[in-house]
Amino acid sequence: MKILVALILLLSHIYCQINFNSKQKQQQPSRFQSNVSPVSNSPPVSNSPPISFSESEIVSMSGSAKGVPPPKADDLIRVVNADIKGNLPQQVLIRTHSYSSSSDCTGSMLTGDIAITSAHCLKDRLANRDVLVYPHERNCGGRQAGITACKVVERSTGSTCSYNGHDIALVRLSRPMPGIRNLRLNFDSPRVGDRTVMAGTGVNYNRTCESLISYQTVVDCSQTSCRGVQWYCTRATFKHVGGACTGDSGGPSWTFRSGLTGLTAGATVSDSGQQCSSGFSLFTNLNYYKSWIVSNMRGSLATCRADLLDV
Repeated sequence: MKILVALILLLSHIYCQINFNSKQKQQQPSRFQSNVSPVSNSPPVSNSPPISFSESEIVSMSGSAKGVPPPKADDLIRVVNADIKGNLPQQVLIRTHSYSSSSDCTGSMLTGDIAITSAHCLKDRLANRDVLVYPHERNCGGRQAGITACKVVERSTGSTCSYNGHDIALVRLSRPMPGIRNLRLNFDSPRVGDRTVMAGTGVNYNRTCESLISYQTVVDCSQTSCRGVQWYCTRATFKHVGGACTGDSGGPSWTFRSGLTGLTAGATVSDSGQQCSSGFSLFTNLNYYKSWIVSNMRGSLATCRADLLDV
C-alpha cells in the first residue's frame, strides 16, 4: 500500500495534475447520443517524417499537457481517474453558424488546409462560409481568428452506429492554418483491446473550457447496439466511467502505435438529457473511409475552386 501511494505521488509530481472528476456519470447505457454543442495547395499525403505514435509521445507533443506514463499491465487496476487536461495533435474547434444560433464541435487538421470532423456537426450551415475553424484554445474565449470553409465534402446517411450509417466530413479552409503539418494518413483499424486516447472541448464536469483527453480501450461493439465495420467502440481505461460528452463530436481518437484512427460520433447514455457517456464512446472508423478521404483530398479539396455546390 505504501508503495502504491508513493507511486501515485511520484506520477503526480513528475507529470501533469491528474483530473479526478473528468466526465463521470452513472453506468447502464441504453441509447445513443450525438455530441454537438449548441488558399494553399498542400499535398494531401506527406512524405515528411511521421509523427510519433507511442502513448507517451502522443500525449506530450507540443501544446498538449503530459499525461501519465505508459502503464504496465499490472497498473491497469491501480491507476484510476487518469483523464487530464490536454489536446491531441492538430486538434481544432469547428463552429457552425445557422440562422439564429451556432454550435461547436471538435476536429483535426489533416493538412494546413483540410480538417476532418463529423458530418452532423455541419448540418445546420446555410453555406460553407458558415463553418469556421479555430485553434482549440478558442473554446476558452481567446482572440484567435477563425478561418472560413470554402468547401465541404461529407458522407451523412442513416444514424450513428447503424449498418447503413455514415458520419464524416472533410472541410477545405479558405486559407492555411498556421503551424500545421501534414499528418501521415495511416488510418489503421483499431482492434479489441487496443489502447486509445480521445480529446474534445465539449461539456465536462471539471468546470473548465480547456480541452480534456480521456484514455480509452477498444471493446467489442456487440456490447452496445452499434453495428457496422465503419464504427468502433471504447470504454474508459482507467476510470469507472469516462469518455465522450456533448461538444466532443468530430474529435480525434488516436490509437497508440497507430495514430489517428477515429472521430467521436456519439456515446451511450442512460437518459436522453445526459450530456456525457454513461458507458461507451462511439467512433467513426477512419480505416473504412481511407480511400474516400485520400480521393477527395487529392481531388476537389485540393483547391478552393468552385466545383462543388456551396451548401
